[in-house]
Amino acid sequence: AGKRMKLAVPETWETQLSLRGNKAIVWEELIDHRKLPFMAMLRNIRNMILAGMSRKHHNWVLRKLTDQGAVVNSKQFPFRFFSAYEVLGELKKKALHEPAPPR
Repeated sequence: AGKRMKLAVPETWETQLSLRGNKAIVWEELIDHRKLPFMAMLRNIRNMILAGMSRKHHNWVLRKLTDQGAVVNSKQFPFRFFSAYEVLGELKKKALHEPAPPR
């Protein structure tokens, strides 16, 4: 009695991003370890793209977010998908107006 138990911190997308930052390697490891739920992918699409994750992981996220079964089972409200769509439009517009990085 009188002692506090210390619980282990679970490996979730929230804890990993808080501990390690919004970096491509963090997003990629979450995807590889299947620790990134559909809702988190949908709501963090901008962060994943801006972090610069690999094409392989980018394509995996796209396949998941456009899979009809996954969309239906996600139980997300339509405005969540519309918000993600708007983010993609903003990123595209920004990319078109910025000069290409030097090689």
